[in-house]
Amino acid sequence: MAASPKAPPRKKGAPSLFDGNFVIHTLEMRASPAWRGLPDDARRLIDRLEVEHMRRHGLQNGNLVCLYNHFVEAGINEVVRSIVMAEMIALQKSDFYLKKLPSED
Repeated sequence: MAASPKAPPRKKGAPSLFDGNFVIHTLEMRASPAWRGLPDDARRLIDRLEVEHMRRHGLQNGNLVCLYNHFVEAGINEVVRSIVMAEMIALQKSDFYLKKLPSED
């Protein structure tokens, strides 16, 4: 895949392009085979974690706490969550995620 051109840097003090909190998905990430093959339940889990990340204003990256009932509200039950976490660990081992999970140390 050819590298995409980079956006020009934002001038210091210039207004943000976005109001509120957001997460970034790069073109390389979204176009990757791992992302395209992501099961719906795994995508729901990622979506829920991204919501929690934004609620914390991006200040708790790597330390997010997402309770069981948060996953249930997102349509992810305990059995599905276990399967999805196993899939996400497999993705992590394929370098899709760069940070190791604490249980992998």
